[in-house]
Amino acid sequence: MKKLLFFLLTLCLPFALTAQEAETLFGKGSRVGGFGAPIFELSEIDNQSGTAFGGGGAVVVNDFFLGGFGVGSNFANIDLTDGRYNINFGYGGLWLGYAPLGHRVVHPYISTRIAWGGIALSKTREEDWDFGDWDNVFVFVPAAGVEFNLFSWFRVGATLGYRMVNDVDMQEFGLTDDDFSGLTGNFILRFGGFGY
Repeated sequence: MKKLLFFLLTLCLPFALTAQEAETLFGKGSRVGGFGAPIFELSEIDNQSGTAFGGGGAVVVNDFFLGGFGVGSNFANIDLTDGRYNINFGYGGLWLGYAPLGHRVVHPYISTRIAWGGIALSKTREEDWDFGDWDNVFVFVPAAGVEFNLFSWFRVGATLGYRMVNDVDMQEFGLTDDDFSGLTGNFILRFGGFGY
């Protein structure tokens, strides 16, 4: 995992070195902004398709952004000997991204989410989640796609990614890393100022 993360960060280095700076009154300076974003994620858990919801925010410097996010779902369920349980899955952490050619109406969009989260089972969707009973996991989601500038303060992005989940310790329920890992489709609405 460390080698993969190092490789991805190495890939971004040439882009960082060629990032354009905005002109200012007293010389060159970075183009700086920020945004908030609801996140809609389509994925599978235990071979059941559904949508996870969340949100995040970040600081924009030139074409890069750095921030945080959180996503949660409970659309999947599992049948055990004493009945049906909902699978609650949530995670949050660091959100890194790169949107080259962001001044164009349609442009590429690349992001990586590095997160920690948890999995828990509950009898009903309304049941209070007891975080002490959660199985802690590590989540890594690289994604790439396109983004559209609808207004100077509003962008819509669609990406395809792969969610890698490690350290699932729920084998007694028949759940493993593979039941939470897989392709994801993401729909992201970014509201804010992007420094243009």
